[in-house]
Amino acid sequence: MFRSLLKKFIRLTLKKIRYLTSLHNIINFQNEISQIKKSHKIIALVMCNPGQQQFFEDIYRLSLKNKKKYYFFLVNDFDVKEAEKTDLFRPLKLITPSIYQYINGVDLALHTEIHCRSWNVKDVCFIGHGFPGKHTEYSVKNLNSFNHYFLYGPRDRDILNFVTKDNPDCVKQIKFHEVGYPRYDSQINNTFKAEALEKELGLDQSLKTILFAPAWDPGGALRKYGVELFDKFGKMRGYNVIIKLHPASTVSKRSKDYMFYTGGVNWMQVLNGIGEKYENIYVYWQQKINHLFKISDVLVTDFSGVTMGFFLEDKPVVNIDCPEFYETTLPSLGSDGELSRSNNLFFEI
Repeated sequence: MFRSLLKKFIRLTLKKIRYLTSLHNIINFQNEISQIKKSHKIIALVMCNPGQQQFFEDIYRLSLKNKKKYYFFLVNDFDVKEAEKTDLFRPLKLITPSIYQYINGVDLALHTEIHCRSWNVKDVCFIGHGFPGKHTEYSVKNLNSFNHYFLYGPRDRDILNFVTKDNPDCVKQIKFHEVGYPRYDSQINNTFKAEALEKELGLDQSLKTILFAPAWDPGGALRKYGVELFDKFGKMRGYNVIIKLHPASTVSKRSKDYMFYTGGVNWMQVLNGIGEKYENIYVYWQQKINHLFKISDVLVTDFSGVTMGFFLEDKPVVNIDCPEFYETTLPSLGSDGELSRSNNLFFEI
């Protein structure tokens, strides 16, 4: 009886401590924002995992050239360690939604995910995290959550027109900005130092190079055939094999969506073991993938949007068929798997 009461007391005490700590953090950050707002525009960079920092970088660099004063901070679904920040964003403060939802005074919020939220911000912009595709349904709740939208090109607009054809008013509040896709500028302009990257990875330059870059999703190649594929690649001694996972596949256990993104597998641990086991396999952990296209001769993937970027190199792509993704995963998320697979708007390969 005493032990049970003690456990209950400890639980309640810890809960109260967490509440007071959170309240303290909210008050401190709000005071900080209120002070900075006197001289700066406040911009929130809202994401769901640390791998999405890369999609803010072009915007942030552009702001540094602007004479106007901006104060940026990061928002992520879980606490991010300093080592998980990119070099560019290491100086920025990062908070979680548990604090962000109570903060006032933010002038603009940029979202990488369509389901991100900024509760007290008037101007909210969806900037995306790669070319849209696969999903044939967008919820009205998500579309109503922002009033600015970055369009990569005509395909983006066609997809939006399609998914809102029965309810066009759900996007009437949105101002569209045709920004293109700056992340491909360096790739198209060939400013990458390919030889330096090959040397960094330690590639055997006498061999052709395969790039394996699967999607993170349930029903995709990584989740269905991962270790089996890694072993097959390792036995292809006549090729270099670079393995580049989607950042969501290696999301921290601190994420509330860890199981959804990873299937409960520590892919970083698995691949570190694979890299040690096979001399021809090179695991790449940096966020960006575009520069790997330059040093790869063929891309192996499933339904990942990286296919579209690799096509710019005029090199072959091998796609692994993943029927479970279309037959089970997409319908479970409210999309039409058959339509996604057959309609060129969504079928990325």
